[in-house]
Order: sequence, then C-alpha cells, then structure tokens
Amino acid sequence: MNPVADPHGLKLNVSEMDNALDLELARSVAGYFRVSLKLADDIISRCKEVVRQWPTIAQNLRIPDREQQRMAGAFKLVD
Repeated sequence: MNPVADPHGLKLNVSEMDNALDLELARSVAGYFRVSLKLADDIISRCKEVVRQWPTIAQNLRIPDREQQRMAGAFKLVD
C-alpha cells in the first residue's frame, strides 16, 4: 500500500465498475481472490491496527508535524 495525501480513487478498479477507496468494497470482492470473508476481515483488521500507529511511528522518525498533517488524509480510512 502506498499512501497518497489527497486520494480520490484507486488507479485500478477493485470491482468491475468501482475504484473507490472503500474497505467494504475490498471485502466484497475477496471471493474473487479465493479469500474467505473471515480472512478478509482479519486482514482488514490487522491493516487498520498497523495504520493507526502511523502518527506514533512518524513522531519516532522525527517527521515534522507539517508533513504528518499533509499526509493525514492518506490514513483516514482507519478512523
């Protein structure tokens, strides 16, 4: 996953018709990839747990507050 500060949609569609930045959309197509809904939920949950840590990691890496604020939109799906 590559964070984008001002996301408007994915470059490739998730489903046949939709490129939305939506975790529920990603979950809905799990079967196409032979991923059970339980496993998809686990993957989404783990990803959210990790991404929620980004402000702490950014602080530890001494990324300036201005840069953190600029990138905050890239991580809004976990809220």
